Amino acid sequence: MLSKLSIQNFALIDHLNLDLNTGFTVITGETGAGKSIILGAIDLILGKRSESKNLLDKSKKCVVEAIFSNVSFINDFLVSHDLDIYDELIIRREIKPNGSSRSFVNDSPVKLTQLKELSSKIIEINGQHITNKVGNFDFNYNFIDGFINNDELLKNFSSKYINYKKAIIELDSLIAESKLLKEKKDFLEFQIKELNEFPFESWDEQELLNEYNLMSNQEEVNQKLILIDDLFNGNNAVKDNLQTISDYFNELSKNIDVFSDFYNRISSVNIELSDLFYDLSNKVSRQQSDPKRVTELEELVSTINFLIKKFNVVDLEDLKLKKSNLDKKLSSLSLIDEKIQTSQHIMNKSKKDCFDLGSKLFQKRKSLAEEISLKLNNILHRLSMENADIKFNIEETKSIHSYGIDTIDLLISANKGYAYSPISTFSSGGELSRIVLAMKSLLNESRLIPVLIFDEIDTGVSGKIASEIGLLLKNISKKTQIICVTHLPQVAAMGDFHYHVSKGINNDTTYTEIEKLNRENRLQILATMLGGEKTGRAALDNAAELLN
Repeated sequence: MLSKLSIQNFALIDHLNLDLNTGFTVITGETGAGKSIILGAIDLILGKRSESKNLLDKSKKCVVEAIFSNVSFINDFLVSHDLDIYDELIIRREIKPNGSSRSFVNDSPVKLTQLKELSSKIIEINGQHITNKVGNFDFNYNFIDGFINNDELLKNFSSKYINYKKAIIELDSLIAESKLLKEKKDFLEFQIKELNEFPFESWDEQELLNEYNLMSNQEEVNQKLILIDDLFNGNNAVKDNLQTISDYFNELSKNIDVFSDFYNRISSVNIELSDLFYDLSNKVSRQQSDPKRVTELEELVSTINFLIKKFNVVDLEDLKLKKSNLDKKLSSLSLIDEKIQTSQHIMNKSKKDCFDLGSKLFQKRKSLAEEISLKLNNILHRLSMENADIKFNIEETKSIHSYGIDTIDLLISANKGYAYSPISTFSSGGELSRIVLAMKSLLNESRLIPVLIFDEIDTGVSGKIASEIGLLLKNISKKTQIICVTHLPQVAAMGDFHYHVSKGINNDTTYTEIEKLNRENRLQILATMLGGEKTGRAALDNAAELLN
C-alpha cells in the first residue's frame, strides 16, 4: 500500500505530507482546486515526463517521495537490479530547475526505465481517458492476458516475436543490398574488364620509372659513364692513386702501429670503390638508345597515370587494392544470395516459433473468454446494466502481431434484442465508466495491483448508479488500496477515509491544500456536494444518511 506521499515545490503545492491507509480513500474538491496536481505528482513516481514549468519556485528543485509498505513481492526485482531491500519501499523523484530529473529507489539512483518497470507493479492510475481505450487493440489483449496464469508463455512469445521482427529486418536489408549490387553489376564488370586489360598487378611502378628515366636519357648516361670509367681506370686513375696510397700506408704500418688503422681504412675504401664500379658496369652498361622500348615505357607510365586518375587512387599499389575490392564486390553477388537463403531460413524458423506459441495463446484466450464474459456481465448487472451482455470474439488468423496470431473483438449488446457491436463504438460515457470499473474489479481478482487510483472514473453517472459504483470500489478495496478522486457524494460517502482539496492564499500566493476530514467536516463537504454552497438541514440529513 501507499502509506506516505510527500510533495515539495510542485505546481501549487509548496509542501504537502499525506499519511494514507489501506482500504478505500476518497479525494474531493472543486474543479481547479488541485486534485489533478496530486495525481500529477504521483505520475512522477510512475516515471512520467517531468518539466521545469511545473515547479512552484523556479529556483528550487521539486521533490516527490512515496513510501510503500507490504510490497515484499518486489524484492526479487530489487535484488536483480542490485537495489537495497528495506522494510518499506521508498521511491523518490527530484526535478531540477533546468528540467532534468533524478530517480531513487531506497536511496539508490535508478534509470527512468527501471523506475517505470518497478512502479507499474505497485500502482496504477485510471483516469477518465481510459474509457476511450476500451475495446481498442492493446486494451483488449492486456485485459484478457491478465487472466492467463502463465507469464512464461507470454514472455516466450514476446521474445520470439522480437526475434521474428529482427529476422524480417535483416532479410529485407539483404534483399535491398542484393538489388543494389545487381544494379551495379554491369558497371562493376566494366571496370574490372578495363583493369584486366593491363597486367599492372605484376608491375613495379618504381622499377618502370627507373627504367624509363634511364632509357630516355641513355646518351647522357653513356657519356657520364665514359668519363667515370676514365677517371677510375685511365691515366692517373683514381684506382691507381688509391692503390699507391694504400701501399704507402702498408709500409708505414710495418714499423709504426698508428698507421695500421689508416691502412685498413684506405684498403676498405679501395675495395668499396672496386665493387661500386663492378656493379655499375653490370647494372648500367653502356648501350645504344632503344626508341621502341622508350615508347613502350612511356605508354606504360601514361597508362598507369591514366588509371590512377580515373579510379581516383594515389598510386599503383592503391590501384591494385582497388582492383581487389572490385573483384570482392563482384564475388559478393553470389555470396549475398547465400546470405539471403540463410536469413530466410532464420526468419521462417522465427515465424514458426511465433505461430506455435501464438496458437497456444489463442487456445488459452479462447478458453478464458466465456468465463470472463459471464463474470463481467454479473458485475455489470449489479451496476444497473441489467440487460447488458458483453462477449469476446476471438479468432485465429494467419498473420503475426505483437500479441499473437489472433484477433480479439470486445462486443456488447446494451439491451435485449439488440445486435452485438464493437464496444469501441459505444457512446454512453456513464456506461463505459461502469464497464471499465467492472473490468478492473474482475482483473484485480486475478492479478492484484497493491494500489489502484481512479480519477473521476465515475463521470456521467449519479444517484443509485453512483452508490453502486461506490459499493463496487469499496468491495475492491478489501484486497487492494483504492484511492478515488470523485465529484459524486454517493461515492465519497463510501470511503473509509476522506480528503478534501482546496485552494488557499498566503502572502498573495495561491496554494493547494489538502485536509483529512473528520466526521463533522465530512458531513459538511458531502452536504455541499449534494446541495451546493447553501447547505440546509435537508442536505446535512442526506449527507448523514449517505455516511450511515
